[in-house]
Amino acid sequence: MPVRLCAVLLLALLLGCEGRPPLNRAQAISATDSLLLRDNRTWGDAVEVLPPDRADADGRRWWQVRYAPDPAGTDRIVILDDASRWARLPPAGWTPRVAAVSRSPDPTQVLIQTGPSILLVEGAEAVGEDRRAHLLVDIAELNRLAGRTGLQPAFSLREGRDGGLLMVYGWQDGQGMARDERVRDWLALRTRFTRSVWLDLGE
Repeated sequence: MPVRLCAVLLLALLLGCEGRPPLNRAQAISATDSLLLRDNRTWGDAVEVLPPDRADADGRRWWQVRYAPDPAGTDRIVILDDASRWARLPPAGWTPRVAAVSRSPDPTQVLIQTGPSILLVEGAEAVGEDRRAHLLVDIAELNRLAGRTGLQPAFSLREGRDGGLLMVYGWQDGQGMARDERVRDWLALRTRFTRSVWLDLGE
């Protein structure tokens, strides 16, 4: 292949990589789950996702996705290169990172802690009264799925300040919940509702 053509192809590849949006938590879990599926490893759902904090000696920045320990209590972790999006098991001598805030030891349950937020399931836009019946069907289905897969069934319909209707998660008798990103991960990975945003009730 001519040198000039090689240079053009390399430049196009580099430009294409630069335009790629950054990884998010749901994409990181999806990539590591794919590795486990390929290797026939049944580790269940991810219980913790840590984005890169610093580059290693080779300049790579790694996501760390933790799964429930094995029966002997050994950590089960997959790491993901932030740039190439290549997932792998940690090399020998890898020192697992620890989250600043510990998570529930039971990965099958996401318990709602009282707090100042609710999660808007489809973004921040309210819809009209004519959509109420459709939203109620969606909410019932989400709560059924949540009850079967370890998420507290706490989806509900709320009226926004402008009178529109909002599908939310975490409303509890006049107060909200503490933010838990595992709820957003659950929505992105298990449902068609891939857009969600936290709303502080005091705003």
